[in-house]
Amino acid sequence: MTPPEWIGIGTAVAGAGLAAFGAAEGMSRRRRETEGRQVPATVVEFAQVRMLRDPNTLLAPVFEFVSEDGRKVRKQSRNASAPPAHAIGDTVMVWYDPAQPEQADIVGEAGAWVLGSICLGLLFVAVGIAVFVFA
Repeated sequence: MTPPEWIGIGTAVAGAGLAAFGAAEGMSRRRRETEGRQVPATVVEFAQVRMLRDPNTLLAPVFEFVSEDGRKVRKQSRNASAPPAHAIGDTVMVWYDPAQPEQADIVGEAGAWVLGSICLGLLFVAVGIAVFVFA
């Protein structure tokens, strides 16, 4: 095989891996959202999140809710944005596993990056196949 064919195969395999990771994470989050408990939570503050080599600071909402066993849980969302998607005092729906309420997150917030990683992965697959075929 020629070097361009190897590059095409490598790109397609990396893209398939990225798409598979996005799909697996999306299915896992969907399962947790549907099988877990959903309760209202209140956004109480924002945590600053810095991305590597990015001078901009993103804001991740920190929310509080009461679990079914009466514990008050405070958690930072895994999703951050600038400007923030919520305001302090907003009520948001969160999902959580009653066995691990600290693993809670805001319902539906992972959709954009999950879909983005699947689409980017599929684009890499298409480019890899095209490079392999036309090499």
